[in-house]
Amino acid sequence: MKVPAGPSWLTRDRRPELIALGWGILLPIEYVLEIPNTVFDLPRYVIAGIIAFAAPATLTGVARSRVVRLCGLLMVLGVLRTGMAVHHHDRAGLTLGAVLIGSVVSCVIVALRPRLHRTVLFGYMLGVTFSGVVCLMQALGIPTLRPPGPGAQRYPGLSTYTMLLTWQVLFAGLIAGYFL
Repeated sequence: MKVPAGPSWLTRDRRPELIALGWGILLPIEYVLEIPNTVFDLPRYVIAGIIAFAAPATLTGVARSRVVRLCGLLMVLGVLRTGMAVHHHDRAGLTLGAVLIGSVVSCVIVALRPRLHRTVLFGYMLGVTFSGVVCLMQALGIPTLRPPGPGAQRYPGLSTYTMLLTWQVLFAGLIAGYFL
């Protein structure tokens, strides 16, 4: 007889989903209280690593080979970007290259675990919603977590630029369509 250790969402079987939910929420968040987006990258990578140990990789067949090939190509791009940044002493390019490499590794870890996909997408939707609400509050002049920035086209909150907010809302719409 199996005795539950707490609420059903805290059982060992649900822990990977909770971890994936947190990872999904962190994906669209860029800035909070002057903390730059690169600070959020480390927790994203660490959580992906935890997911790798918490849930088995069950994607198989053609889908798995496509994911691995795509991630391999993106990894080549990340290594080239990083190499060129080192060659040209470009600190910003080096950061972008390292972020690309870390992102590819963390995304392939999650992509190979289809059991977690819906949870990650739901978390992403929560993060986009939070980010979008903060951006709209700032556009309306309502005080938020971060004071307005100097750029006229900048939403200085969790999503930084109009383009990024638009991308996130579009992506959120696609995910909402997936859920529906």
